Amino acid sequence: MIERALLDDLWTAKEILQQPKTWLETSDRVLAGAQRLQHFLGPVDQHELLTILLVGAGSSAYAGASIAEALSRQLRATVLAIPSTDLLTEESSPLMFHGRHLCISLSRSAQSPECVAVIEKMQCKYPELPQLLITCNRSAEILSKMASTDNFSAIVLADATNDRSLAMTSSFTNMVIAGQSLANLHVPDDYRSLVTQLSSAAAAHLPYASELAASLSSRKFARTCFLGSGSLHAVAKESALKVLELTAGEIFSFSETFLGLRHGPLAALNRDTLVIGLLSSESPRRAYEIDLLKELRRKEVAGTVVAIGLNASRDTAGVTDESLDLAVEGIPDDFLPPVSVIFGQLLGLTMSLSRGFNPDSPSRSGAISRVVPPITIY
Repeated sequence: MIERALLDDLWTAKEILQQPKTWLETSDRVLAGAQRLQHFLGPVDQHELLTILLVGAGSSAYAGASIAEALSRQLRATVLAIPSTDLLTEESSPLMFHGRHLCISLSRSAQSPECVAVIEKMQCKYPELPQLLITCNRSAEILSKMASTDNFSAIVLADATNDRSLAMTSSFTNMVIAGQSLANLHVPDDYRSLVTQLSSAAAAHLPYASELAASLSSRKFARTCFLGSGSLHAVAKESALKVLELTAGEIFSFSETFLGLRHGPLAALNRDTLVIGLLSSESPRRAYEIDLLKELRRKEVAGTVVAIGLNASRDTAGVTDESLDLAVEGIPDDFLPPVSVIFGQLLGLTMSLSRGFNPDSPSRSGAISRVVPPITIY
């Protein structure tokens, strides 16, 4: 487990470890506003006619991609996860605004230039388009600016989720939980039960994940590769970003789908690479993933391979070097991102510490910051 001294000194450590508890409050907060939020989703029997745009930058974009499948399956709506950075640069590309649309922006601070610009441009160009903002910052200026707009609303999460550290951890998983709650407004009791399972699984997972992350970090890998499929591919992206951010780019970190790795990116693996496979709980997806791990073992192209997921130690015995079991039996992949991302967060934290960085502010050059600086909006 993370040392007590670190909990007293580092926001990053506190914010990672508090997550299971905060998810329960976040789900209650969103579900309590069901009547107001249902207005944006419309009648249940018309969800199939709805197109939802999930918009965010960086980790917030990955949070959007993490909830896309849950929203699509639960609401039977068309869901598109589009980075706000792409919306700004590709504004001339046609976004087929035919029929009913809902734009959901996700942003920890709601102060990044891309987040604010997309909300304002959407309001100007498509004034009838309903917009919903999920944020952790109750003081964001855009909230007061849009307060009188009929088609705008916000889900503002508890202040504890508004990470003080550079890297998004609590904010990431709580925005995902908020999105999952939104997908389950029509079955609130079912989701309350599920989020309780997620919280319990994560709490049980933390001590073992912390110990393994610290052990792996001591081996000084030069590269990390995270693998995931479906919703867990977004988690793989976020996990890779955590290692990259928290080590100030000192460790080259990337992500891929399990099968996508075979088509070129496999060339990036070497004996100094740590590979982390985030296993699906669903077949046949899981069978493909384990076959890929077997291929890595056979070809001996990676330094250490770790499998994380339901019954990972049982199903990858003799295939991987390390494994970490998640107590998520009966939970579909769509809802696994909050639990599955924790190991990547811990690995980023421990790798940062092992290389002498301050995880709360690892960028000594100032290349990256907690809230990205302003840019010219065209």
